[in-house]
Amino acid sequence: MKKADPGIVPVVGLTWAKDLQRWSHDFVAAAESEYECISFHDYIGILPDPTQGKNGMATAEMLKTNLHDGESYGLNFYKNGLYPDRFDKIKVCADEWNYAWGQDSNNALFFSNALQFHFFAKSGQKYHIKRAAFFMPVNEGMITVKGAGCRVESTGELFHFMQGHKDGVVCECDADPSLDVLCTKHGNYLYMSIVNRCAEPCGISVKDCKITSSVQITVKNYSFDNNDFEVIQDSSTLYGHSLMFLKLDKIIQK
Repeated sequence: MKKADPGIVPVVGLTWAKDLQRWSHDFVAAAESEYECISFHDYIGILPDPTQGKNGMATAEMLKTNLHDGESYGLNFYKNGLYPDRFDKIKVCADEWNYAWGQDSNNALFFSNALQFHFFAKSGQKYHIKRAAFFMPVNEGMITVKGAGCRVESTGELFHFMQGHKDGVVCECDADPSLDVLCTKHGNYLYMSIVNRCAEPCGISVKDCKITSSVQITVKNYSFDNNDFEVIQDSSTLYGHSLMFLKLDKIIQK
């Protein structure tokens, strides 16, 4: 294929599942063709189904601690287990990511999608993530289509407002540990998305910056069985399990 088109970028499909890691080791050792990228699929995978050992509420509670420390078991296997000596030459394509599959759009998925989006943005350099493609955008994600009708869901609004981070440089910021924050720098302003991991509302204030625009996606009921949400203008209070977007102009100290 490289002979026919030198511009293509080969991507190798691997697995980080514990019971198949030996397969990935053997595959990499036997591979004779050159490749530049490895494919990464990321699902929590536990559906809110009592037959899988967790009911809906327990699974929703588990989401609150998901991706709390900025580490990925699967990507750590690729980095430290599969390519310990040459990971710096590898690029990662996160070709599928979502909470799980087989679910209608709902507010628990929205919450998980926001945390995963933040993780990929903040960990892109650490794990050499070249791209991250959201899986199942229709009926299990951004938009629900039934018959002749369609509806933009909370995850659809999430991606709409996340565009504010485009072309920005991720920068560090200090925040309450109950919040998951992604902040990007764009010339003379900052763009910030804030996920409230808790059910209780949280007051929002920023230092050394002026809030020039704000919008918030609030959920009516945080669960796998509800997809009612609202987009509101509010820069002072971030409601439970909701997500706020802020544009900040930096104040120059004289």
